[in-house]
Amino acid sequence: MREKIKKVIKKLAGESNEIKDSSSYRLSIPLKIYPYALLYCGKILTKDELLISKQKLDYLIKENYFKVISSIKQTTDNIECLRCKNNYKEYFAMIDCKRCSKTHLYCRTCLQMNRVLACESLYYWHDKTIMFEEKEHVNQWQGKLTNAQQYGADKAVSAFQRQTDKLIWAVTGSGKTEIVFPVIAHALEQGKRVCVASPRTDVVKEFRLRVKSAFKDVSIAALYAGSEEQGINAQLIISTNHQLLRFKRTFDLLIIDEVDAYPYSSDQRLKKITQRSRKKQGTTIYLTATPSRALKKLPTVFISRRFHQHSLIIPQLKYSTQLNKSLKEKRLPQEFIQILNTRKKPQRQLLIFVPTVKLSTDLIEEITRLLKSQNLIKNKTEVKSVHASDEKRGEKVNKFREQKIYCLITTTILERGVTFPSVDVIVIQADNQVFNSAGLVQISGRAGRSSADPMGHVYFIINNNTEAIKKSIFDLKYMNNLKVR
Repeated sequence: MREKIKKVIKKLAGESNEIKDSSSYRLSIPLKIYPYALLYCGKILTKDELLISKQKLDYLIKENYFKVISSIKQTTDNIECLRCKNNYKEYFAMIDCKRCSKTHLYCRTCLQMNRVLACESLYYWHDKTIMFEEKEHVNQWQGKLTNAQQYGADKAVSAFQRQTDKLIWAVTGSGKTEIVFPVIAHALEQGKRVCVASPRTDVVKEFRLRVKSAFKDVSIAALYAGSEEQGINAQLIISTNHQLLRFKRTFDLLIIDEVDAYPYSSDQRLKKITQRSRKKQGTTIYLTATPSRALKKLPTVFISRRFHQHSLIIPQLKYSTQLNKSLKEKRLPQEFIQILNTRKKPQRQLLIFVPTVKLSTDLIEEITRLLKSQNLIKNKTEVKSVHASDEKRGEKVNKFREQKIYCLITTTILERGVTFPSVDVIVIQADNQVFNSAGLVQISGRAGRSSADPMGHVYFIINNNTEAIKKSIFDLKYMNNLKVR
C-alpha cells in the first residue's frame, strides 16, 4: 500500500508540472503542493499514515495546509479520541510508549486502523483551495429510470440543491442505487466531492461494481478493510462507515446506504464520524427499505414498488417440529427436502440463510449430498458457505453472482445490499432471535430482483412463529398494498 501511494504522489507530481493555466481546476496553491492536496485534502490522519518526509510535512504545516491537532482530549470528567470519537473511558488504556519513553493513554477502538497515541498528534488537511474538475454528462448509465425512480431521483437532486437532508424509503429491489445516480452526477459535474457510506463491506463492493461503469471518467475509490484503494483520495468515495474516521468536513454530498443496518444503527460513535466526514453546508441522503421510527421523522420520499413493478415476495412459512433436534444432529429437517422437491424452477440458484457460523459449516455436507441426489449440482464445489470472518467471502459471492456456484449458505452478512438475478431463498431457523423483522424483510428482498425472473420464492423454516416473523410479513404486505408511485 505504501509503495502504491508513493507512486500516486510521483505520478501526480509529474502531472502538476504539466499544468499551466488550467480552467479544469481551481488552484490557488503552488503546483508543487498539488499532488499532496489531492491525496490529503479533507483527511485527518496519524503521522504513520502520512507517507511524506519530515521536511515536507514541516513545510506543509508551516504553510497552514496541515493543521496539527491533539489525538486524545482529556478533561477531569471526560476522555475523547479526536479521530474515532470514542469517549468511553473503558475503551482507553495506558501504554509504556517506546516512542516517547513515557506512560500515557491510547485509544483501544482505533487499534485495527492504526493506533492513536496520546503523545502523537493528528494531521488534518483543512485547506479547501482545490476542487475537482467540472464536467458535463458524467453519468454514462445506459438504463432508464421508472417513473417512481425518477420521482425519487428528482427529490434527491432538489435536496442537494437546497442543502437539506432527505430519507429515501424504497422497497427492496426498487433500484435505490440507480435512484441516486442523478444526484451523484449532479454533484460531480460541479466538481463536488461525494461519499456513499454503508455499514457492510459487501454492500460497498456491490455499489463499487455498479458505479464503475456509470461514472467511467470520475476518480473512484472503495474503502474497506483490506481494500487496495485505502490511501487514495478520489472524488467519489464508496466506504464502510468505519473508514470515514479518516475524513473531516470533506464531502458535499453524503449518501448513507442501509442506514438502519448494524452496526451503524446502534453505534453513536459511527454516526458521529460519518456525519463529521460531511461539510457543514452539505447534504445527507439516507437510503433504506426498512427505516426506523426516528428516520421516518426526516423529510421522506417513499417508493413502494420494485423497478419491474412486481410486488414484494411474501415468505412461505414451513413449520418443523423436529427442526432444532435435526440441526443439533447436523441434519436437515424433512421440510427442507420437501421444498427442494416442490420448487417450480429448480434452475434458480439457492441462497440459504442460517443464524450462526457453526450452522453454515455444519450443514454444507448434508446440503451438498441432497443437491447431488437431485442432480441439481455435479460436484461439491458448487456449494459454498460464507460468514463475516471468511477471507474468501468476496470471491465466493462473486462466483455466486456469476452463477459458478449453485448454492450459497450464508449468515446475515448477505441480508441486504447484494443483488443476484435469479434465486430462491430459504431461511433455516428463521425463528432464531438473530433474525429481526427488518432483517427478514431484507432477506425476503433477495429473491425476485430481476425483470427476467421477478417472482422467486422465499421460505422460512421454523419451529415457532415469532413476533419478528409476523411483523416482517405484515410490513411486506403493507408495502404491497400501498399506492404505486
